[in-house]
Amino acid sequence: MIDGDGVSVGVDIGTSKTSVVIAQRDEFEDKITILGSGIARNSGVRKGKIVNIEATIASIKKAAEDAILMAGVEIGTVNINVPGEIESLNSNGIVGISRKDKEVS
Repeated sequence: MIDGDGVSVGVDIGTSKTSVVIAQRDEFEDKITILGSGIARNSGVRKGKIVNIEATIASIKKAAEDAILMAGVEIGTVNINVPGEIESLNSNGIVGISRKDKEVS
């Protein structure tokens, strides 16, 4: 696997499908190469609003797994495009992560 240096990941959560693309920028040649992509059916969004978070998460995971498998890279930061109206709450805090792989689910 490539270490992900210079790799960008984009996620589009749509009403009928979720798309994930992994690309890498070549600064010397000033070009972007698509390394992998994945598309998964999404039944968790209706009329641009997330109505079933579990189905939406499953769709994101499937599309991301396919893109990662195709690209052969490890990803970190992801840019996400989500539909409709989004409400959010900003919060700060500290949480200890005891797992060796530092994964949070």
